[in-house]
Amino acid sequence: MRRLLIGCCLIFSSAAVHAQQLQTVAGVQPVTPELVDAYREYAIARQQLIHYRQVTLPLKRQMLADATQLAQLQVAVLNRRLADYRPFLAVGEYSPVRTAAENDLVARELTTQRLRQLQEEELALMRFAGESDELYQYDVLRAALRVRAAHAVLGQ
Repeated sequence: MRRLLIGCCLIFSSAAVHAQQLQTVAGVQPVTPELVDAYREYAIARQQLIHYRQVTLPLKRQMLADATQLAQLQVAVLNRRLADYRPFLAVGEYSPVRTAAENDLVARELTTQRLRQLQEEELALMRFAGESDELYQYDVLRAALRVRAAHAVLGQ
């Protein structure tokens, strides 16, 4: 991934050097719609990469961490309730306490399942965050190559 980033920087810097050469030769850099489109695509690709790294990915991580913490707290509360119900469960089979205990037992199982799902989502995010970042880097590289190609066309 580091090589990809270095290659992207090299390509962009060579495009910038080529643009400076055009400025010195012609006095003014010619602007074409293709060049403007290429620079716009490059800027958008860079913005998307930065947005992913600095906004989207941290937000996803924080949302998963918050949801996981909430589910853990809910499981702890339900466990405490179930422990508190134990002495009263001997009263009768159809008592309101038994019904409440059974409802809390079902709620605990649902919350435990949700907690496992959140943990799996967190693992998946860790696994695929690098691949997503790499895709954004490829978009930036493709846009940089388009800028270079537009400059090459101007140089002919």
